[in-house]
Amino acid sequence: KSVRFKPDRDGNTAMELSQRGKFQGTMHILTAHQGQQLAHQSVPRQPREECTTRYARLGLCAPDARTQALLQVEEEETARQSHIRQMAAEAEEEHEQYRQEDFRRQEQEKAEDEEARQQEARRLQDSREEGGGRSQGTDRGSSRILNHHQGVDVSKGMRVRKSRTRLEYVRANGWDDLSDGADGVLISLLGDGRQCMVRWDNGNENEYAIGYGGLYDLEAA
Repeated sequence: KSVRFKPDRDGNTAMELSQRGKFQGTMHILTAHQGQQLAHQSVPRQPREECTTRYARLGLCAPDARTQALLQVEEEETARQSHIRQMAAEAEEEHEQYRQEDFRRQEQEKAEDEEARQQEARRLQDSREEGGGRSQGTDRGSSRILNHHQGVDVSKGMRVRKSRTRLEYVRANGWDDLSDGADGVLISLLGDGRQCMVRWDNGNENEYAIGYGGLYDLEAA
C-alpha cells in the first residue's frame, strides 16, 4: 500500500488529511513513514526530486524544513483571505439590512401621513355636513398656507413650519415630528399645487397638504 493511504493512530490517512488542509498531520505521517523506511534500509537510496508544497499537499512526498515553512505561509495566507471574505460578507449583509429597514421606515411614514390626511379629510367632511366648515369648492381651488389664519400664496423657497393643527394631530397619534419643532423650506409644489415637499432644517423631507382635501399642514414661518 502507498503511504498516502496508511492511517495514523486516529485512523486518518495522509491523503485524507491533505484534502482537508491539515498539512501538519500529513507531514507527520509522511515523516514517520520515511523514518521507518530508512531504519530498514541497508543500501543508501538515491536522492529524490525536491518535495514542493504542491506534492506535499497531495501527500506525494515528505517535505523538508524549507517546504514546511512554505506550507505554513500558505496556510496563514489562506486563513487571512478567508477572514477577509467573511468580513466583507458580513458588512454587505449589515448594509442590506440597513437599506431594508430604512425603506420600511420611509414607507411606514408615507402610509401614516396618508392615513392622517384621510382621517382629517373625513373629519372636515363631517363638520361641513353639520354646517360648520367651508364648502368643498373653496378647498378644491386653494393652494395657500395658513399664517395666523390668513391665506398666504405659496412659492418655492419660502420658509414654513408645521401648523398647530398638524402638530396636535401628530402628537395625538404618537408619531415622530420630522421637523423636530423647527422651520423648513418649501422645495417644490406637487400635483395641482395643493401639496408640497418640505425640507426641514434637520435634513428630513416629507410631503404636506396646503389645501388638499381641505387640509393645511403648514404655515408661513
